[in-house]
Amino acid sequence: LSRDYTVINDEICCVEFTERGVLLHSTPYNGLFPDKKEGSAPLQSLFILKQGSEHRIEEIPHAEAIKIIANEIVPPIGLHEPITGMTYISMLDLARELYSRVLVRRLVFKKDSGFWREIDKYFPIR
Repeated sequence: LSRDYTVINDEICCVEFTERGVLLHSTPYNGLFPDKKEGSAPLQSLFILKQGSEHRIEEIPHAEAIKIIANEIVPPIGLHEPITGMTYISMLDLARELYSRVLVRRLVFKKDSGFWREIDKYFPIR
């Protein structure tokens, strides 16, 4: 649904917190989108995805967004280390940091590229 746009990755990306903002970096992990491009870009927004019967962007409660974001973070531990309570707390801290630095919304979408028009309402110049 995004072939007309540059896609850094559709699987795993690295997020870097800098003094000037948040950067998104590509990784070698390959999802199902073969046309991804290597590179980096400023991260303006994070959309929590939900399939629906129409395209719309809606607010998402803070606590719900933090929980969803934290569950998508690759745990900052070694491959064979167990996820502990402290690990999950660090993941929540990273989720809170991301939430505080970029716009977080829910993107309700149908399986067509029309959702880009909704995104363009928030960010008319990309």
